[in-house]
Amino acid sequence: MDNIKKQIGENLFKEDGGEFGFVLLWREGSDETIKWMGTVGEFLDIKENQNGTWLIDGGWGGPPGPIHVRYNETTSEWEHGGFLGYNFNT
Repeated sequence: MDNIKKQIGENLFKEDGGEFGFVLLWREGSDETIKWMGTVGEFLDIKENQNGTWLIDGGWGGPPGPIHVRYNETTSEWEHGGFLGYNFNT
């Protein structure tokens, strides 16, 4: 899991929803959410979750919106897109 921490940053890796006790995750373009009671790093470490783009809300709420991460299947690494995926556009 240390590789994931390096790829998405320690703060997002450790995000667990704080006082809410869960993180909401969903696929880009989907309305179906997963209520994850663990850290973002633990979720992204699950093999079945290592594909595509995930949107993450750790309970900070409101603007600027969810953080986007996507799995690069060519490099087998996570890419951190930042809030609303802005970093993917640069």
